[in-house]
Amino acid sequence: MRMPFMQFWVSDWTNDTRVLTLEERGAWIDILAFLWKQNPRGQATMKNLDWSNLLGILPEKFDFIVLELKRKGIAYVHISHNDVTVMSRRIIRDDKKRISDVGRKQKERERKKSQKSHKKVMAQIPDTIYQKPEII
Repeated sequence: MRMPFMQFWVSDWTNDTRVLTLEERGAWIDILAFLWKQNPRGQATMKNLDWSNLLGILPEKFDFIVLELKRKGIAYVHISHNDVTVMSRRIIRDDKKRISDVGRKQKERERKKSQKSHKKVMAQIPDTIYQKPEII
């Protein structure tokens, strides 16, 4: 599903990123925007050089920043050889909830449609069927 925007909770951002330097916060918001567009949403694995090119910084600077994001508990980071996986727990959690809500809403629409169909059928049945026969 195409999602051209993401919810941005200002109070969460300011509270959660208070421990980051300005440089780390700037890198993190760029990473979040990138992760938002990924499939699956909220996670990406790339080479160290690709991440640093994405952020417009040297690979050594990216190494430092990504390790700080991990150390400070801001992001899930997994480094294997030269591959770096970065995940936003919030984006992943919110996306799972969105998908669940879409499924729940679809089931509710189907249930309501079924009820309307049932009412239509019942409206076509003459009322005389439900009347008790009179005893003379």
